[in-house]
Amino acid sequence: MPNSYNQKKQETDLSIREQVSQEQTKLKSSPPKQRSSSSPKSNPRSKWKAIFTEILSPYKEMFSWINSFSLNFIQRDAPSAFFTSLPVQSLLAVIDNLAPEKVVRNVRDRAGPFLYPGKDVGVLLTHGFSATAQEMEPLGKYIYEQLGYTTYGVLLKGHGTSPADLAQTDMIDWYHSVYDGYTFLKQSCDRIYLVAHSMGATLSLLLAANEEVDGIVAMCTPIKVRYFMQDYLFLVSDLLKYFPRRKEEIEMMDKYDLINYRVSALKGVEHLLDLLEVAREEIKQVTAPLFTITAGKDERVPLDNAERIHRLVKSSIKKDYVAQHSPHTILFGPERELIMTKTVEFLSFLEQEKG
Repeated sequence: MPNSYNQKKQETDLSIREQVSQEQTKLKSSPPKQRSSSSPKSNPRSKWKAIFTEILSPYKEMFSWINSFSLNFIQRDAPSAFFTSLPVQSLLAVIDNLAPEKVVRNVRDRAGPFLYPGKDVGVLLTHGFSATAQEMEPLGKYIYEQLGYTTYGVLLKGHGTSPADLAQTDMIDWYHSVYDGYTFLKQSCDRIYLVAHSMGATLSLLLAANEEVDGIVAMCTPIKVRYFMQDYLFLVSDLLKYFPRRKEEIEMMDKYDLINYRVSALKGVEHLLDLLEVAREEIKQVTAPLFTITAGKDERVPLDNAERIHRLVKSSIKKDYVAQHSPHTILFGPERELIMTKTVEFLSFLEQEKG
């Protein structure tokens, strides 16, 4: 890669890592519910993690004979019928916690990046947490067919492989995946638009805060959320490595044959929350036209997140649409065709504005 590219990448690394460090120091310098403005002499996070590790250590040998089986079973995407019982899900999650790490980095079929080469107008599509480029491809293909734009869907690092792989990545890795896609399109496109879903939309806003883009379509974008055990993740993410997905999510994966993880890597969730902390500050630098799309029945991202984003960004053009009957997986909900149409309409509008 060109030296300028590597230099820019290093500068971005430093900027974001400094921001992460500041936020983590502020938010995690003391145990949950007992945070203070002063920094403790020793890191209490290490103390609490040591206590939890000591408590669980006797059980590692007890469950060792089923550790590998359980992790492999989940990684092979077991049928959803097996996961309809919460007690079974919880048991597998505990067993996975004790299982040895098995990192699979071979990208699964249909999960990888996609490209529809077209005009010198590029659209970078980015998927959400634990998903793959597969979920954005129908929209990418639709934009290409309707407008003739070059559409490229990235695969975020740690996705499309294994939950253990995801657990070893962080927001810097994910941002680089988006940035690499951006630089790829810049080689052949004069203008670049960002279209993304969920965490991918947050990453796209972060990219727009640091790079020149011509417009953003952000769907179901998290910027401030409450996650189960959020205040305690820094304690348990190294111990309880995986947590089962909800029954409805598993059923959605099966219905549309989606390549998605059936368990959440809690270390990845911890890094996702770090991303949101950084993004809430960084997106104040966004000036590109913005179209937010909110799912009326979103079970993950609070409905007020779009409003929060609109208040933070400096975009002169800000539009919003609420798909009243759609779940978080908005591109596979009952209003998916309408969402795709509105995305194309917004991109067309911006191109017309440029004359």
